[in-house]
Amino acid sequence: MDIFKENLYVLVSPERRKDFKEILEEIDHIVSGFIRGRIIVCFIVGSLIGIGLYLLNLKYALIIGLVSGILNFIPYLGPIVGAVLALIFAWGSPWWVWITIIGLFVLINQLEAAVLDPNILGKELGLHPLTVILFILICGQLLGILGVLIAVPLAAILKVLTYRYLGQEGAE
Repeated sequence: MDIFKENLYVLVSPERRKDFKEILEEIDHIVSGFIRGRIIVCFIVGSLIGIGLYLLNLKYALIIGLVSGILNFIPYLGPIVGAVLALIFAWGSPWWVWITIIGLFVLINQLEAAVLDPNILGKELGLHPLTVILFILICGQLLGILGVLIAVPLAAILKVLTYRYLGQEGAE
């Protein structure tokens, strides 16, 4: 990574290298904060799913929660795979167990989208929760699942560049 950064610095004029280096460090900090925040969200979601399925006495509940949590790093993949696995292991159970499993996944997915992502990712990146929700909606609409995945780091990077640009304009 250091070699890549050094090669990037060659492309920038010597008088702008210091600023460019600072911007790259801020962006690096943002991306690492995003990954850290996603890991925290995935852990919480996986734990809630595992506990919920355990309370329903579903076989392999904690393993399904672990798989759902890990795959939740990619938006929508974790809940879909987890719900399918849970429904497979609930085969032969009464209908109310199936409804409860689907309700559990919907509830946890909504909790993640409305509370966990905006608050945890927003705090990790220094963004307001409403900004996080807005960027996820816009990027998701424009780019689909890829947009949802890149929305929060993109918002944070735009924030850094905007503050730096506006700060430089005000200083001149």
